[in-house]
Amino acid sequence: MRTKHLAGIIVAVVVLFSLTMACSSTKTVKERPYKGQAGRTFINEESGPAYGLVVELSGSAIVVTDPQTGMAGPFKNVQGNGTTRLTLSNSSAPIAVGGEGFKLIFRSYPSGLKIRSWWWINQKGKRLGKKKSG
Repeated sequence: MRTKHLAGIIVAVVVLFSLTMACSSTKTVKERPYKGQAGRTFINEESGPAYGLVVELSGSAIVVTDPQTGMAGPFKNVQGNGTTRLTLSNSSAPIAVGGEGFKLIFRSYPSGLKIRSWWWINQKGKRLGKKKSG
């Protein structure tokens, strides 16, 4: 009985040692730094409440989110991260009523990122007002 118990302990130690060695021998992958950044304050000057925002960028980018909430500004939903067109929305309540606004920051790997155009959307995803540039 004692030899079975001892053999089990030896196997466990060997497995643990093997896993430790495998983890310590893996290469650390260096994360690529973001070089491009574009930000702006978006203010709703349209007649109706906005439930979302569409932003077109000069290159593929991500929107910076709050590390604690995971939200980008007041937006719960972000579609298109990593592309040139991001749609940010909040499904239940309006996020910007006339005159309200907030700042968003976008990042990309290549430098020179620019905001090409943007517009507010209503609860059904339809554009409110005109496209704005820059």
